[in-house]
Amino acid sequence: MSLRKWIAREIIAFFIMIVVATLISSMQKSYDQISYAEMLDLFGKKDISEIGYYESGKLARVLKTSEGKYYHVGIVSNEKFEEDVYKYSLNNGSLKYYAYIPSSGISFGHTVIILIISSIVVRIVFQRIDRKLTLKVLTPKEKKEFEKNEKTFLGKLGSGDKYNLRRAENVDVKFSDVIGLEKQIDEVQDIVRFLREPEKYEAIGAILPKGILLYGKPGVGKTYIARAIAGEANVPFFETSASELQSKYLGESEERIRAFFKEAEEKAPSIIYIDEIDSIATQRYSEHSNRYSASIVNQLLACMDGFSKDSRVIVIAATNHVDALDKALLRSGRFDRKIYIQEPDKEARKKLINYYSKDKVLDSNIDIDKIVEVTAGLTGADIKTILNEAAILSVRINEESISDASIMEAFRKVVIGNESNQTAPPKERLRKTAVHEAGHAVVSRYFGLPVSEISIIARGNAAGYNLGGEDSNTSYEFEALKHRIMSLLAGRAAEELVYKEVSAGASDDLKRASSIIESMVLRFSMHENPEVTIVLTDNDELNKIKAEKALDEMEDFIKACYKETLELLKSKMNQLQVLTQSLMQKETLSKHEIEKILD
Repeated sequence: MSLRKWIAREIIAFFIMIVVATLISSMQKSYDQISYAEMLDLFGKKDISEIGYYESGKLARVLKTSEGKYYHVGIVSNEKFEEDVYKYSLNNGSLKYYAYIPSSGISFGHTVIILIISSIVVRIVFQRIDRKLTLKVLTPKEKKEFEKNEKTFLGKLGSGDKYNLRRAENVDVKFSDVIGLEKQIDEVQDIVRFLREPEKYEAIGAILPKGILLYGKPGVGKTYIARAIAGEANVPFFETSASELQSKYLGESEERIRAFFKEAEEKAPSIIYIDEIDSIATQRYSEHSNRYSASIVNQLLACMDGFSKDSRVIVIAATNHVDALDKALLRSGRFDRKIYIQEPDKEARKKLINYYSKDKVLDSNIDIDKIVEVTAGLTGADIKTILNEAAILSVRINEESISDASIMEAFRKVVIGNESNQTAPPKERLRKTAVHEAGHAVVSRYFGLPVSEISIIARGNAAGYNLGGEDSNTSYEFEALKHRIMSLLAGRAAEELVYKEVSAGASDDLKRASSIIESMVLRFSMHENPEVTIVLTDNDELNKIKAEKALDEMEDFIKACYKETLELLKSKMNQLQVLTQSLMQKETLSKHEIEKILD
């Protein structure tokens, strides 16, 4: 919470404590102090109606007048006091006695307990109010995450770590442990040297960059390379995910960020690592943002700007959605360096396979190059999982080493899903699946797109599958993207040519084709009509208008691609039929078998 809000809360709580203390004080009997001479004067006026006594029977030096006012008599010997009271009682037969209890009202100890309890109650009430105000500005998805991570106020009081954030640690990961990211490592080498030998850089006026943004697909190694930077520099590594910095209480997320940054600065030189930063640092003032998220971004910016030039603290953040981040975070002076971590290339995949298989027993005739080829587009995490699944499968089938077949089965399981245990579908349905997959393969091979395996064996939610491989053409030129779209539409087109009808099996193909077309039209302004230009901007309202206008263009484009795919398959009908028949006989065809049929 902000300092201003905290001060306001404490002032309100203080005044409430004053009111409680006043109420407690009013419950105590009030005794005015008088001298012994003043008491004798009251005796002379016969103005005393009652005198207090202790439980032991001794008289207390407390008087009550006929008007109901209480007096406490100053220091005097008990004997003298009792003697004068006795004389007064002889002349005033209406004098009464009452039991005087010195601790009447509420004791000091009880008063302290009441104040503590009331203080806790006041703060709990404030927390409840904060919670309601916070929930009002959250989206349903944010509310669900918010309530999942919430903690009670009393639970926090008993916690040694107020915000449950991961503390600093010295990691032992080195650059030599990071496989397949040599180019990215080269980009951060000077950061490591700066942290280890800052004097050399400061001598010529160099300043340590404040932030590094790592972005790319999940599993490519963003966290691993961040830990390696800290390990090489031998500095404390403060690691957290953005969700750990979020709180259900209004203002507490900002306080968590301040506390996290403050501790890192106290242990400088150090590294702060925030994973999935896009969950708390989305663009402010867009139609999907709210005051709550904008406040968090503002605090993050303030903390990064608050580092002095010699603080030697660097913030590393990771995201899968760099486009969603607030633009202020991406400017120079915040995240100065933006490093894209891409999927490993062919050489990197080979290194990863060798690295993750070094503690596994592989078959002597295993084909590493084949594994490298079929794992194109996968991440290091995917490759690690595939090899582990292959080892588990080998044990299950009582093999003493991991074979090619086990690795390929593990690959299919990870990429597509488990083989279906359902009853074998009717022959005609299998044939329709074979036509569909053969259509993909024929068009893909025609355009030189990779096809490593096709099958009509059901896996996961798919009735069949068509696996790609290493694509030599990774360009984003118009024709290359159009060929990809046509290969995706080829399954549906083949069904229409052979059966004069289509099935629901092409739903995922259509979704992927539409995604490519959307990027071509809205992001790259690629159209068959060169006079049309539709590019999205940072203006949400303008984007809505442009997107509506782009729908017609996108629909015309996909229709044209589909029509062209139908014409291509008509000219390749013989290949389609032969490939379909081979699939019906063998169920699964390898790259070599496909090439033999189609070439």
